[in-house]
Amino acid sequence: GGRGRLGSVQVMVVKHIAVLAAGVAAAGGVLALWNAVLSELARRRLRLGVRMVEAPLPSGGKVKMAVYEAGEGDYTVVLDAGLGMSALSWSWVMEDVAKKCHVVALDRPGLGASPPLQAKGWLRRVDAIVEANRAVLQAMGVSKNLILVGHSTSGMHVRLHALLHPSEVAGAVLVDTAHEGQLDQVEGSSVYNSYPPPPRAPNPARLARTAT
Repeated sequence: GGRGRLGSVQVMVVKHIAVLAAGVAAAGGVLALWNAVLSELARRRLRLGVRMVEAPLPSGGKVKMAVYEAGEGDYTVVLDAGLGMSALSWSWVMEDVAKKCHVVALDRPGLGASPPLQAKGWLRRVDAIVEANRAVLQAMGVSKNLILVGHSTSGMHVRLHALLHPSEVAGAVLVDTAHEGQLDQVEGSSVYNSYPPPPRAPNPARLARTAT
């Protein structure tokens, strides 16, 4: 049934990501270069063409994102790259996952092929990124049966999306994810904001305020 297919897709995603995580720990910068080569090769094999999707933001203004898309299926795996990384960092993962389901990878505003977001007052905060990601997905007609996959700081995007919009999310995979509590240690950074220590349970309001 549908639940069984969901489980098999999540297990497949985790297996591929586990290989990447183990390699990163073992090879560091060498693997980063190799991953870039694999990403480009996978993109060419999949014939991944980038397309720009523009969508209105609920808070006002518009967002335009570069979107890579492959495969078909009842579930959509949404791949969110780590801090400062392009969606193409997921391309070799997409190659296998797309054999069983619909896969979408997004370049967040100002990263990869996506232009910066010009909306007044927009900050690179978790709540703003979740809003932008959702707007683009909805413009694509993708708003349910989502399996959200987040690497590093993007794990916070996944958590907040699932907390605020549980009816849209069928599953989540957190890959070597960051937690807002970790960011408190980075004081004086232009990227991270510091806040009081987080409570034991997830706090959507505090998570939303965190900059990534």
